[in-house]
Amino acid sequence: MQEDGAVERLAAHAAELISDKTQGSGCEDSKADEHENAVEAGRENALGTDRARARAFVFTEGPGWAALDGRLVAALEKEGISCDVHFQGGHEYPSFEKNAALAADGRARQAGVIIGAGGGRAIDGSKMLADTLRKKLLLAPTSAAQCAAFAPLAAVYKRNGARDGNIFIKIPILGTYVDMRVMREAPPRLLAAGITDALTKLVEPYSAVMYGGKATARWDATIALAAQNVRILLDKSEAALKGGEEALSDAVYAAICLTGLLSSHGSGRPGPSLAHNINEAAHDLYTDAPRPFLHGEIVGVGVLLNAYACDVPGLPPDMLRAFMADVLHTPTTWAELGYGTSEYDFERLYEFILPKHMPLPAEQADRVREALRKVWR
Repeated sequence: MQEDGAVERLAAHAAELISDKTQGSGCEDSKADEHENAVEAGRENALGTDRARARAFVFTEGPGWAALDGRLVAALEKEGISCDVHFQGGHEYPSFEKNAALAADGRARQAGVIIGAGGGRAIDGSKMLADTLRKKLLLAPTSAAQCAAFAPLAAVYKRNGARDGNIFIKIPILGTYVDMRVMREAPPRLLAAGITDALTKLVEPYSAVMYGGKATARWDATIALAAQNVRILLDKSEAALKGGEEALSDAVYAAICLTGLLSSHGSGRPGPSLAHNINEAAHDLYTDAPRPFLHGEIVGVGVLLNAYACDVPGLPPDMLRAFMADVLHTPTTWAELGYGTSEYDFERLYEFILPKHMPLPAEQADRVREALRKVWR
């Protein structure tokens, strides 16, 4: 759902889910799950069913919680639901270790529903937790700088913020509520970062061609949807960033919903993802460096690298560069991100984005090197 008042609609949905004792998370078919549910039901009975079930566990982070401005708690209380709130720290990332600790938290185990509210990391963390506990899950993204709220997978990270893989969750997302009041009040920078991140869904499949990726029905469908998504963003971004109501609605839909769908469709490609490898390098190679830029802003430099390295129909690199610089106002060079720019740094980054265990033919490897030079300074 994408509208004003979506937060209040989420609270009403949460009340329906909690009152419906016959509806679980959506994953109770197996014998193992039946046993787990029986154990959980016994625990809740011991605590007092009404007290245990009429609770929500909210997984959030500071900026996302501030953006909701107390509305979520008020809406839940109006529905007779009390909530426990877990705040993810500003420099914390969802990880297997943190998820295991939260899953043992009695507050989460007693909740009738888990609500993820915030940016991408909070949404991913809530999906991991709900999946582990087989809890009903609702999501309230407060930033367009992420697509996690519409993707049936959760990104998992290392302590330094580098990616540690993905997990496909086994439970359904029972509702995603995008409150346009929150989106209108968000800094334009968040939408711009979401747009650059969305562009990866078109450019990265073309880097897979270098690794022998062959067209399949799923690949063709992904490319077609990604191309349409990019067209929406190219057409609507300037007006959206200036506050145009219709353009903002369309751009938010593309950045969160369509991009989230593409995240699940586009997995399993051969070869590394050049655009996202720039972000991985920033975290893995420069673990102690300041991080003033958002995920999408760092990835955006990788998008431009990817566009220079591969022929992407409808997205010529010089046009893309002008769009990023003049419309989105996002970085277009590695130097702008503030990391090392010596020749040693260049070679280290080049080896990182093209790992030795996945070698390219010399001609294609040279093209990637030349592309990296174009986004270096």
